[in-house]
Amino acid sequence: MAILKSCRFFFGLLRSKLLRKNVPLTVIINLTNRCNSRCRHCYAEYYNRSGENELSTEKVKEIILALRQNGCQRISFGGGEPLLRKDIGELIAFVNSLGMYSTLNSNGILIPQFLSELKTARSRPDSLAVSLDGRPEHHDRLRGAGTAAKALNGIIAARKAGIRVHSNTVLSKHNLNDIDYLLDLARRYGFKTEFSLVISNIFGNSLPEDEFKPSTEEFRNALLHIIRRKKEGAPILTSAKAFQSVLNCWKDFSIEGVVNAPPPEGMPGCPAGKFFGIIDPDGTLWACPHLIGKIDADNVLETGVARAWQTASRHPCKACYQIYHHEFGLLMDLNPAVIWNYVKS
Repeated sequence: MAILKSCRFFFGLLRSKLLRKNVPLTVIINLTNRCNSRCRHCYAEYYNRSGENELSTEKVKEIILALRQNGCQRISFGGGEPLLRKDIGELIAFVNSLGMYSTLNSNGILIPQFLSELKTARSRPDSLAVSLDGRPEHHDRLRGAGTAAKALNGIIAARKAGIRVHSNTVLSKHNLNDIDYLLDLARRYGFKTEFSLVISNIFGNSLPEDEFKPSTEEFRNALLHIIRRKKEGAPILTSAKAFQSVLNCWKDFSIEGVVNAPPPEGMPGCPAGKFFGIIDPDGTLWACPHLIGKIDADNVLETGVARAWQTASRHPCKACYQIYHHEFGLLMDLNPAVIWNYVKS
């Protein structure tokens, strides 16, 4: 079934490319602002937001159906922590019933409690992404005491239940030397790894650079190491081509993004607002997590998905160094190496 869903995604991408039309092919729906963790590098500081006035189950389903009618093929549920929603199994099942690819993004802490529901055929996500930021002392420094052990326990429990899992690691100055540690864990427990780069100031975010940001040389060395391990067959979800694209396009990692200016030479097209978007718990649609609260945005329940998507596509950010944007941008450009990595993964 997951293979069929992936084929539909590619057909949707090819169709939108041929028609030269922006389509919300893959959308993250943040179901709640509530979170049982307080991550110091949270991109939108959800821990400081109100947990009130969350959308009802029926409203979320209404949004999912509207996204599907506008060409969406993949829904990722995030938060806050989406497992704090008691209807999470019902919502995953609804996405699955529409033939769409379903992903759950979690900090892993509550997975054992929800496992009986998540492992059923009806409400099983096609993939489960769990935040894991390296060795326990480094993960816990960013996400709270004891959270590394709970995250890994959640991953192990999900894998034993037959759920496809990948870890999501934010590379910062604290965990650049933990890459091989994470790859060893992934081999031992049968999951893949995904790496992203910490973002601190692309739009004036409040993260202190000296606390989180590695130097340009440190970032480049880490990316080169990941490329080497990927080519050796390490369980890394993203293509080597995407990491190489970041290295080729980004000469100075103190600059995180390009706003209202031409993108770097060789930069793949940015997917934000074209094929990728994110919806906040109140229904507001943003082009990208790093644009939340920084640009104009419409609420899909007020204006409809089509109009909200048009607004999201009109943003001033032209490029960034985030790995998953390079990966998706290369996929949008139908890069053969990235397509082959997608097929294999």
